[in-house]
Amino acid sequence: MGKLKPMLYSTPMVQAIFENRKFKTRRIITPQPQPVPGQLMMPVNEFIEKSEELIAQGLKNIISGTNHVFPKCRYAVGDVIWVRETFYEVLNGPLSGSVYYKADLTAQGWKLKWKPGIHMPFEEARLFLRIKSIHPERLQDITTADAIAEGIELGKPWPEAPEKPRYRLYNWKVFRDESVCFTFNPIESFFSLWASINGDESVKRNPWVWVIEFEKITKEQALQEASR
Repeated sequence: MGKLKPMLYSTPMVQAIFENRKFKTRRIITPQPQPVPGQLMMPVNEFIEKSEELIAQGLKNIISGTNHVFPKCRYAVGDVIWVRETFYEVLNGPLSGSVYYKADLTAQGWKLKWKPGIHMPFEEARLFLRIKSIHPERLQDITTADAIAEGIELGKPWPEAPEKPRYRLYNWKVFRDESVCFTFNPIESFFSLWASINGDESVKRNPWVWVIEFEKITKEQALQEASR
């Protein structure tokens, strides 16, 4: 049986989940796996908690192909994630106790003193995700399909190439009018997103990451699973 665990998401990624564009997330492995020359790495069951299902899905082959020792992942298949996101709670007046979420209000340009998601209590959470699979890989090994599954923002078609989808470059803007820039390359888009969150040099470092695949569930389902 899985457990309820928090996970922090940026506002664009919360929007991507609600819009059914995001099904995977990558999280830096801490501490980073260490190479052990001439030795086999620890058994796969050390960090997937002896999950026969995951071994059957091929994880054993992926991991045993390295000579790195991996730390145990804090998440496991079946865990339910409650999403921490940027929010605002009204403390005074007739709307006291009301909660607003930045992912809902950015388009309207509301000027509120937003609270970082790290401070969100469980009671205010509205987004719940059940973990379907976990495996480790290098950041730069991401595929085109996985880059899209990470929820990168899709732009309007380019008139000169209307058949080719365009994806947002998160760390670039048009100089004159501050408009968002786009690329035809989903992986480039994802790397720009990663850099905007983790720093300009973070892609070059090519860290090991946990690749976590999830599905949305309701709060009622989350609470039911946690109570079993």
